Amino acid sequence: MKPRPQDLTVDQLSYYAALSADVGARKSISRIYIPKQAGKACAVAAHQVLRVTCCDGPQVADFNAFAQNDPSEYFWSGRTRTLQGSHLHVGDRLWSTEPKMRPMFTFITDTVEKKPQPHNATSHDLIYSRCSERARELQTGKRGQPNCNDNLKQALREIGFADDYVHDAFNIFMTTGCDDQRRLFYVPSEAKKDDFVELYAEIDAIVAISCCLNVPAELIDKDPQLVKGLVVGVKQGLAVTFDDPAELKRVAQLEFPSASPEDLAAVLDRALKNGMWERGAPMSREAWDTLYKVIREGGLLTQAMPYESVFDPRFLN
Repeated sequence: MKPRPQDLTVDQLSYYAALSADVGARKSISRIYIPKQAGKACAVAAHQVLRVTCCDGPQVADFNAFAQNDPSEYFWSGRTRTLQGSHLHVGDRLWSTEPKMRPMFTFITDTVEKKPQPHNATSHDLIYSRCSERARELQTGKRGQPNCNDNLKQALREIGFADDYVHDAFNIFMTTGCDDQRRLFYVPSEAKKDDFVELYAEIDAIVAISCCLNVPAELIDKDPQLVKGLVVGVKQGLAVTFDDPAELKRVAQLEFPSASPEDLAAVLDRALKNGMWERGAPMSREAWDTLYKVIREGGLLTQAMPYESVFDPRFLN
């Protein structure tokens, strides 16, 4: 494949690879811990390496950047996406806005293990915009929820920046893709505790990072007894499903009182034959694909929802 003008040369790739590998020659200048649902900002000088680490397990970091001497020059998500692709990898660069439109950072290190994902989803997203209070309200119907837009505003206020400096982010560790109907989706982050990425600063910069929401991990941390009760309930429900068909039909009749016993029996029998439930898991992938197709064609679900975004195995561990 013919190299593009934005691609690194062989010498540049060798330089950054050596820099990434020679950690012992570096000196740590500062460390900043960003709590969940919060944001922080700091300066990064040209030729310094910024490391972003998952300190507390799988997480997403929304990243903004500005030229230190002129914050009207900032990270341009759209142009970076056009030049580098929908997701960033080692050897890609983060580009700034016009008129300079130059590399701000070069991606030099990534420890995240990439596994096969539906529709070739992968990590380090440039597709999604930052979450905001209004976006969260549209998703959940609830107002005033924590969000990355507010986290980034607060981080920048602390260093004297106005709110309107916040811009669309580089979503570090976020795993996203596009399905067969061209609908965007995301799945739980592939990153594990202590995974990190490193960005080499090409210019003097200011960066702001938001520690984004991570619903499964947040819920496990916030209310582990609730999660445990949910898992126990699922296991008990599966036991009834397979071992006591009469009780299963009785419960189904209570849940759907307007349905005839004959219709309920036919639906339950069909679900069992199709493998809708398994003893050791909430639902098989094949069963979910069938159900997903039915509810999408019936207009009951409009957003893309791959199997991995519905059934997170960490709830069963």
